[in-house]
Amino acid sequence: MSISFHRLIPLIITLLLSACSLFPETRPVNVYMLPESTPVQTQSSSVDWSLRINTPYANQTLDSTRIAVIPDGNQINSYKSARWNDRVPVLLRERLIDTFRSDGRIKTITNDNGLINTDAELISELRAFQSEYIHGKPEVRVQLDTHLVQRNNQQVLASYRFEARQASKDASVASVVQAFGQATDQLSREVVAWAINVRKYNGDKHD
Repeated sequence: MSISFHRLIPLIITLLLSACSLFPETRPVNVYMLPESTPVQTQSSSVDWSLRINTPYANQTLDSTRIAVIPDGNQINSYKSARWNDRVPVLLRERLIDTFRSDGRIKTITNDNGLINTDAELISELRAFQSEYIHGKPEVRVQLDTHLVQRNNQQVLASYRFEARQASKDASVASVVQAFGQATDQLSREVVAWAINVRKYNGDKHD
């Protein structure tokens, strides 16, 4: 017995709708920029040397656009449907550059994409850039191992581990992102003060 095409149409529509329901709905992704840094006010005189800031090395987990979170113990996850607008090491490199330039004492600041020959070089490794839950509340932690290197002879002038922590106002991603901005501001200012003092101690000019 043949079945008319018109009778098949409702069955076909039902099958198509059932097939579509098998695939999960894609959630929109919110892309976050690191909040703008607070301008640095300095009264100190400028120094006669230039600095290149390299992109920090980071492991596979941190070298991404994911916003990392440690909800409990040693398990690291990322916030769902939320991303940074660039890779984390690049975000931190640009924050360091902004802070050095805002400070104004070093007149020539460049990154590892530039061809300018500089007197010194900041090499670093990003060890932490995540939100961690402490007593049930999110707290941002940023940790950076740094090395200030004299470029003409590759001498390491000094090495130091910086760490900044900033509690988030609440558990929302937007509040956590604001805490990231405050923590990176604090860390960047400490790096600037350290680098200038190291060069001052070793002598601003090296032949």
